[in-house]
Amino acid sequence: MRAGRSWTLGLIVAAAVAPTPAHAGTYVVHSCAFPDGAPAPIDGWTFHASPAVWAQWRVTCLDPNAPDRAIQAWLTPDAGTTAYGQWVFTAPADTTLVGFMLYRHEVSSGASPTRGVAYWYDNGGIIDGCLSWPQGCTEQGTTDPRSRFSAANVVEHRGISARTLTIAILCSAGSTNPGTPCPPGPGGFSVYGARMSLSDVKPPELDAEPAGSFVDASQPLDGVESVSVIAHDAGGGLARATLLVDDVPVQQAAPTAAGPACAEPYAAVVPCPLRSGFTVSLDTGAFSNGAHRLRLVIADAANNTVASREWTATFLNAGAPNGSAATRLGRLTARLAGASSKAPLQSRVAFGHATRLTGGRWSCRAARHARCG
Repeated sequence: MRAGRSWTLGLIVAAAVAPTPAHAGTYVVHSCAFPDGAPAPIDGWTFHASPAVWAQWRVTCLDPNAPDRAIQAWLTPDAGTTAYGQWVFTAPADTTLVGFMLYRHEVSSGASPTRGVAYWYDNGGIIDGCLSWPQGCTEQGTTDPRSRFSAANVVEHRGISARTLTIAILCSAGSTNPGTPCPPGPGGFSVYGARMSLSDVKPPELDAEPAGSFVDASQPLDGVESVSVIAHDAGGGLARATLLVDDVPVQQAAPTAAGPACAEPYAAVVPCPLRSGFTVSLDTGAFSNGAHRLRLVIADAANNTVASREWTATFLNAGAPNGSAATRLGRLTARLAGASSKAPLQSRVAFGHATRLTGGRWSCRAARHARCG
């Protein structure tokens, strides 16, 4: 909050209730609580006050024993009309705050001066809150633990474009002498959960195109093959690599530099690494023999993507064993013409291989049981 802010109150816009899902080019950061109510950190939020002795705050989001896990702020009983305490959410570099949904409880009191709660973007005017004067609001939301995440506690705004969101508890003097003490009474807010929607429109970039034996093979490939690539991003960071075979996504891999935060639902403002390598492995035996088209697609936290050049590889794998309860090993039993039936020749042979029995030329492809002679 800047010194000398003019508290021209005007119209406070009513909030919608429906949650806003993330779309391509956006990602959602969850603060204080995940969608299932589990505790979450408050990355991106900072507290500011003036003077500090008149404003107090508390964060109990990660405290399993707290009766009401929340981000909170309130004014002391002796606060003057210049007092404020505010929590500020700041979008990270290369992103923009485009919407938010909060589960909150707000309390206001006093005619003028007023202990009230106000919201604003960047350094603009008030866009929401609870002010007993002149709005006539003394309470919004509920403290009932069973209803913290109900529609009654929701405040939501969409379609905005800002770097910061500020939630403040303040003493607004209105036309009263600015030196007038703020009358004692309730005034403060609790945020039980926040869903901050961030726009990130810059796609990732490849440091170089994929290369190596999988990409540049001159001979047919079999078994498991791997391909690696390095990419970089701005905004939310690199989230995953997807390998496409004949335009069908078949395998994904996380960034090698990713930490636990790089998984949805996100709780960090930059949840994934801004630069990382990826290694994707593929079992070529899961596909038909012959030539296939392949490419890698790298996605960031906001689902912006960049695709590698396409390459062609030929797969050549032996077929699978067949028959009832088939295995990859078979037992070959044979007799030479004229030999005693009491002295058969036996050999174990792996699927896809041949064997020769001494005393004559016998060759058999392995099955569960094979008999020659």
